[in-house]
Amino acid sequence: YLKESQGSVVNIGSINALGGEAMLAAYSVSKGAILTLTKHLANLYDRDKIRFTHINLGWVLTENEYTLKIKDGFPEGWPAMLPKTMCPTGTMTKPEEVAKVIAFWLSDDAKPFNGTVFELEQYPFAGRIPKLDRDFLENG
Repeated sequence: YLKESQGSVVNIGSINALGGEAMLAAYSVSKGAILTLTKHLANLYDRDKIRFTHINLGWVLTENEYTLKIKDGFPEGWPAMLPKTMCPTGTMTKPEEVAKVIAFWLSDDAKPFNGTVFELEQYPFAGRIPKLDRDFLENG
């Protein structure tokens, strides 16, 4: 079907593919593998005009993420309390925002792109200050 339709595939990865957090080794390695697979498939199917793109997501506020962080000891309403080092825009990325980005990558407007890796993150990955993130958890 993809060959006939000259379709597009968007793989969802994580910013952790670029250098994972201490407790997320297996997760980070698997996300790195998806990124590499995206590049491979883009090269393999480019002559068939099938596009493969990859989105590395940063921290997204899903219902599950909210619940997990409460279990980890975050206070109720924690997303509104995040410091700028963790959430520079003041609001976490929402699933609806991710969906809009995916819709673009699947659209004809994105036809020039193949094998592209897009980071849907609020700050440059290299600019993150993990120590301050941990301080927030310990000191609020």
